[in-house]
Amino acid sequence: MPKSSRARKPSEQPKSNAKVAHDRQLFDTLVTHVRSIEPKIRIGSMFGSPAVFMGRRMAFCVFKSGVGAKVPAADAARLIASGAATSFRPYGKPAMKEWIELQASQADVPKLAPVLSLALRYAKSSA
Repeated sequence: MPKSSRARKPSEQPKSNAKVAHDRQLFDTLVTHVRSIEPKIRIGSMFGSPAVFMGRRMAFCVFKSGVGAKVPAADAARLIASGAATSFRPYGKPAMKEWIELQASQADVPKLAPVLSLALRYAKSSA
């Protein structure tokens, strides 16, 4: 019996079993750095990637080679408008108003401190 030539809807597309590689060295460097800012962080995972939490709320994660951080919507809009960040869209999902993505290497981690601190405070205030 011939297969249908009908185009599949996105929700009908076969799911990929390909595992996404996340920069674990970048994550470990971020964790070392933010523990000096906030020692009560908790390590876990979200979006299938290593993440830092305050209580039950995620502050940021490393997705592939970028840092996804949850900050107040106004700060996210400001950082995106300035070019300092882009919209965080893991697995091609739609942009989320409070989520930004930062591109950084291990050497850039100290420069991320203000945004990481903001993400930690925001997660703490939401907990």
